[in-house]
Amino acid sequence: AGNGGSCAGGGMVESLRAQLSIVEQRAAAAGEYRELSDGWKRKAERLGEALAEAQRSAESQAEMWKEQLQAMRVRARSEQRRAAELEGEVRRLGGSLADVTPANDFGSPE
Repeated sequence: AGNGGSCAGGGMVESLRAQLSIVEQRAAAAGEYRELSDGWKRKAERLGEALAEAQRSAESQAEMWKEQLQAMRVRARSEQRRAAELEGEVRRLGGSLADVTPANDFGSPE
Protein backbone atom coordinates (compact mmCIF):
# COMPACT_ATOMS: atom_id res chain seq x y z
CA ALA A 1 0.00 0.00 0.00
CA GLY A 2 2.99 2.25 0.71
CA ASN A 3 4.25 1.98 -2.86
CA GLY A 4 0.80 2.66 -4.29
CA GLY A 5 0.54 5.80 -2.20
CA SER A 6 3.90 7.00 -3.48
CA CYS A 7 2.82 6.47 -7.09
CA ALA A 8 -0.40 8.30 -6.45
CA GLY A 9 1.56 11.14 -4.78
CA GLY A 10 3.98 11.21 -7.72
CA GLY A 11 1.10 11.47 -10.14
CA MET A 12 -0.32 14.35 -8.19
CA VAL A 13 3.07 16.13 -8.19
CA GLU A 14 3.31 15.72 -11.97
CA SER A 15 -0.20 17.04 -12.38
CA LEU A 16 0.62 20.07 -10.21
CA ARG A 17 3.84 20.65 -12.17
CA ALA A 18 1.88 20.53 -15.43
CA GLN A 19 -0.67 23.00 -14.08
CA LEU A 20 2.15 25.26 -12.84
CA SER A 21 3.77 25.17 -16.27
CA ILE A 22 0.48 26.16 -17.92
CA VAL A 23 0.00 29.01 -15.41
CA GLU A 24 3.57 30.24 -16.05
CA GLN A 25 3.01 30.15 -19.82
CA ARG A 26 -0.21 32.09 -19.46
CA ALA A 27 1.49 34.63 -17.20
CA ALA A 28 4.29 35.09 -19.74
CA ALA A 29 1.75 35.53 -22.55
CA ALA A 30 -0.21 38.02 -20.42
CA GLY A 31 3.00 39.99 -19.85
CA GLU A 32 3.71 40.06 -23.59
CA TYR A 33 0.16 41.22 -24.31
CA ARG A 34 0.49 43.91 -21.63
CA GLU A 35 3.72 45.17 -23.24
CA LEU A 36 2.06 45.21 -26.66
CA SER A 37 -0.96 47.00 -25.25
CA ASP A 38 1.24 49.61 -23.55
CA GLY A 39 3.15 50.12 -26.80
CA TRP A 40 -0.04 50.67 -28.78
CA LYS A 41 -1.31 53.01 -26.08
CA ARG A 42 1.87 55.12 -26.29
CA LYS A 43 1.62 55.16 -30.10
CA ALA A 44 -2.02 56.27 -29.91
CA GLU A 45 -1.07 59.07 -27.51
CA ARG A 46 1.70 60.26 -29.87
CA LEU A 47 -0.71 60.18 -32.82
CA GLY A 48 -3.28 62.12 -30.79
CA GLU A 49 -0.67 64.77 -29.98
CA ALA A 50 0.39 64.95 -33.65
CA LEU A 51 -3.25 65.32 -34.72
CA ALA A 52 -3.85 68.10 -32.20
CA GLU A 53 -0.74 69.94 -33.45
CA ALA A 54 -1.86 69.52 -37.07
CA GLN A 55 -5.29 70.93 -36.18
CA ARG A 56 -3.73 73.93 -34.40
CA SER A 57 -1.50 74.54 -37.41
CA ALA A 58 -4.41 74.28 -39.85
CA GLU A 59 -6.50 76.69 -37.76
CA SER A 60 -3.63 79.15 -37.65
CA GLN A 61 -3.10 78.91 -41.42
CA ALA A 62 -6.82 79.37 -42.08
CA GLU A 63 -6.90 82.46 -39.86
CA MET A 64 -3.91 83.92 -41.71
CA TRP A 65 -5.63 83.28 -45.08
CA LYS A 66 -8.82 84.93 -43.83
CA GLU A 67 -6.86 88.01 -42.79
CA GLN A 68 -5.07 88.14 -46.15
CA LEU A 69 -8.37 87.78 -48.02
CA GLN A 70 -9.93 90.58 -45.99
CA ALA A 71 -6.93 92.83 -46.69
CA MET A 72 -7.19 92.05 -50.42
CA ARG A 73 -10.90 92.90 -50.40
CA VAL A 74 -10.23 96.23 -48.67
CA ARG A 75 -7.47 96.99 -51.16
CA ALA A 76 -9.68 96.06 -54.14
CA ARG A 77 -12.46 98.36 -52.90
CA SER A 78 -9.94 101.16 -52.42
CA GLU A 79 -8.56 100.63 -55.92
CA GLN A 80 -12.09 100.66 -57.36
CA ARG A 81 -12.80 103.97 -55.62
CA ARG A 82 -9.51 105.42 -56.87
CA ALA A 83 -10.24 104.25 -60.45
CA ALA A 84 -13.68 105.88 -60.28
CA GLU A 85 -12.08 109.08 -59.00
CA LEU A 86 -9.56 109.07 -61.85
CA GLU A 87 -12.28 108.39 -64.43
CA GLY A 88 -14.21 111.35 -63.03
CA GLU A 89 -11.11 113.51 -63.19
CA VAL A 90 -10.49 112.54 -66.84
CA ARG A 91 -14.10 113.37 -67.71
CA ARG A 92 -13.94 116.64 -65.79
CA LEU A 93 -10.86 117.63 -67.74
CA GLY A 94 -12.79 116.97 -70.94
CA GLY A 95 -10.90 113.90 -72.03
CA SER A 96 -12.05 110.49 -73.00
CA LEU A 97 -10.98 107.26 -71.36
CA ALA A 98 -10.21 105.99 -74.86
CA ASP A 99 -7.43 108.63 -75.01
CA VAL A 100 -5.68 107.00 -72.03
CA THR A 101 -3.50 104.16 -73.26
CA PRO A 102 -0.70 102.26 -71.52
CA ALA A 103 1.84 104.26 -73.59
CA ASN A 104 0.02 107.53 -72.85
CA ASP A 105 -0.84 107.16 -69.18
CA PHE A 106 -1.14 110.02 -66.66
CA GLY A 107 2.33 109.58 -65.24
CA SER A 108 4.11 108.62 -68.47
CA PRO A 109 6.14 111.25 -70.34
CA GLU A 110 5.24 111.67 -74.01
